[in-house]
Amino acid sequence: MTLLKTNVSKLPYSWYLIGLWALVNIKSLVIISPLVLDFRVNLGLTLLFVGLLGVTFFHDGSVREQSRPIRFGWLIPLLSIGFIQYAMLFLARYFAHFGYGISRFTLGAVLLLNGILALVILWRQHALPQRPPQNPAILLFAALTMSAFLALAIQSFPLVVERSDMLPLIVSANQDFINDINPYHWHHDVGPRGLPLSYLTMTWIVFLPAVMVKIDPRFINLLAHLAFIATLYISLRPTPKWPDWTFLLWMSLNPLLIIRHDIQTYPLWFALALTLLFTIRRRWTLASIGWGLLILWRTTMWVLIPFYLLTLLLAVGWRRTLKQSLLLFGVSVAGIWPFLIPEPIAIYDGVIGFFAPIGQALPTAEWGQIAGWAAGFSAIPVLYRGGIVEYYNEIQIGAVLLIFLVALIKRPPLPTMMKFMTAALLVFLLFNSLVWEYVYGPLLILLTYALLASREAAQASTVASDGPAPESAFHR
Repeated sequence: MTLLKTNVSKLPYSWYLIGLWALVNIKSLVIISPLVLDFRVNLGLTLLFVGLLGVTFFHDGSVREQSRPIRFGWLIPLLSIGFIQYAMLFLARYFAHFGYGISRFTLGAVLLLNGILALVILWRQHALPQRPPQNPAILLFAALTMSAFLALAIQSFPLVVERSDMLPLIVSANQDFINDINPYHWHHDVGPRGLPLSYLTMTWIVFLPAVMVKIDPRFINLLAHLAFIATLYISLRPTPKWPDWTFLLWMSLNPLLIIRHDIQTYPLWFALALTLLFTIRRRWTLASIGWGLLILWRTTMWVLIPFYLLTLLLAVGWRRTLKQSLLLFGVSVAGIWPFLIPEPIAIYDGVIGFFAPIGQALPTAEWGQIAGWAAGFSAIPVLYRGGIVEYYNEIQIGAVLLIFLVALIKRPPLPTMMKFMTAALLVFLLFNSLVWEYVYGPLLILLTYALLASREAAQASTVASDGPAPESAFHR
């Protein structure tokens, strides 16, 4: 085990994370193509994703200085060009009947801006070898470049409910909220048959400013992306090394924002990153508030709460854990209470009950339905082909409980606990009856901060062995 961990850690951790995010992007394109029905393609991508993630588990998050570091930062914009150009052309052709279109100007802008970015990085690397090329101005330019691409995508790809009902449903919910109507009801104005509000409070209410000023809600995603990148950058300060910087550059130019411009998950990425930053810095009050809000974002976040409470118990004792627990659940109750009082059944029916028939239908469903419901990285198709898909829920709950039981027995330090959290979320998603590729974003963010926590623990151990030193900026 030690040998495996040592060999894995010889490569920069950013290589593994970039590879995982690239697989999520590839899966996003597969989902909107006929390949979504190909069992072998989807099984291969799932095994590759789980295998690479499993290897990444053994990385210690360290950044080893080398006499001749492998610097490939200039390749990141070129890789992004390839993904974005292909994605825009594919979306414009595949969804042309929804009014999607792409101009030569848009494609030229993508090529030009990313090309300039690649040349600037390459120039700094070779012309100024004595200066660190990890310039925050380059990172800012990359983030603003992606923001420009997203703005072009918003202009080129209309928000059509037949393509994706997520943001139209959120707009309808916020319009009700503005008009003093409880949004938890059946929204007949969304889609041909209408939909119930199937999102928890924070998922839809963060888009309220866009609805109030009557702009496209996807501009909230743009702001959330910039805030997310800023949070990652702060997490890696004071001086990001080359592996840190290449990872930040990739995340700044993540093509998923273009491929899935129609989803609502990007504010969650920012909120989760900020909460995890507070957690690994041991700012327990702010972290507890953050986890309380995350409960109101997605039901998948509920899986992580017991692990956080166990972390608190091991770090600060049961008295302070009780206080932080009251704060955490108090925030959650306060966020849902105004909508829960008048319509408690409507919230359950929308958030949980609306999806229950999918799980019940799995054993008798056709393959096309299974492929659509388990379109992300999923073990459900394997259970379906094996004739045991009716036991998916027992496997899912049992695996999560087993991981928590092991954590309870081992009582691991924070970095290891975060890897337990990552493992629990992974098996929960793999065996969920409905899973899309973008729900793995929070999993990869959690894994990123688990690696950062491991690095901080190793650095703290080194400082302690060398004698007293000023407190790290990371813990201030």
